[in-house]
Amino acid sequence: MPLSQLIVRRRGVIALLWALGAAAFLPAAGRIAEVLEVGASVPGSESAVVERLLAGPLRSRFARFAVLVVNGIPSAATPEGAAARAHPIASAVGTVRWAMLTPS
Repeated sequence: MPLSQLIVRRRGVIALLWALGAAAFLPAAGRIAEVLEVGASVPGSESAVVERLLAGPLRSRFARFAVLVVNGIPSAATPEGAAARAHPIASAVGTVRWAMLTPS
């Protein structure tokens, strides 16, 4: 008997086996986010450092990332950007070792 005919004749048994297999793995599915690391990361990158800080000393149930947008000062990509770093907010951000100024 060819495999295709066997599958058609025993489709109820095959469906039952699939259902039993799914039921066996269902309890583990609830813990999948704890076991697998979701997303891509580059070890040693700034984003990896931020992830480590947010998982450790800055751990919070609510916040994963923080973004501070400052308007009204020149972009850090322009020559005037050097003067913008003297701005009180930019100076304060520059003193935090895991923060960085990014040109917009």
